[in-house]
Amino acid sequence: FFSTFPKTLETWTKFLDNNYFLMGDEVQYVDFVFFELLDILLYMDPNCLKGCDKIIKYYDHMKKLPKLNAFLKSSKCKHWPLNGVTASFGKGEAPKLHEF
Repeated sequence: FFSTFPKTLETWTKFLDNNYFLMGDEVQYVDFVFFELLDILLYMDPNCLKGCDKIIKYYDHMKKLPKLNAFLKSSKCKHWPLNGVTASFGKGEAPKLHEF
């Protein structure tokens, strides 16, 4: 997966263009889905966004949204486990969790 991931990120970088969010200047549902995907990928490989400045800027912008940031810091947000017990990743002992 990660061998082809840089090409995928190129596509998303072009799609983002100079927008704050995927669909323009206002946050949409798809932004929360994409943010969650990026967050999970960062648990799998903390360096997976290396060199993708627009994607990193997008991720940072999303996590600073006041309501999302408050949720990420709350006890309601379950950072781990990511997947069920049959998954090959995202179960068992948690890696170093992101700080929000």
